[in-house]
Amino acid sequence: MKSTRYKLPNKIDTSPAAKRQIKYMKSLGLNIEEGLTKSDAEALINRELDDDSAASKDLKAYAKEKGIVYSEYIGKRQLHNLLFDNLKGEDRTTFFLLLCV
Repeated sequence: MKSTRYKLPNKIDTSPAAKRQIKYMKSLGLNIEEGLTKSDAEALINRELDDDSAASKDLKAYAKEKGIVYSEYIGKRQLHNLLFDNLKGEDRTTFFLLLCV
């Protein structure tokens, strides 16, 4: 059975990481930095589970230019999905075509 991917919202949660997130991160062997937010913890967990690398500075700059919000710990694949889900019209088409080149 193929899993379903849901549209990613253009928002982040800046409240402190939940205890269950911290516990899960520890079980995965991830480093836990002081001041980690819920969105940061989610990004780090997703990067680990998806075997994803950190998003590049250029990709982050493009996302910021387009008004996309994200955790600084976001993975490349996750940021691609976030951009594709939240860009509109020509921006979305251009982004998709750039990925295909």
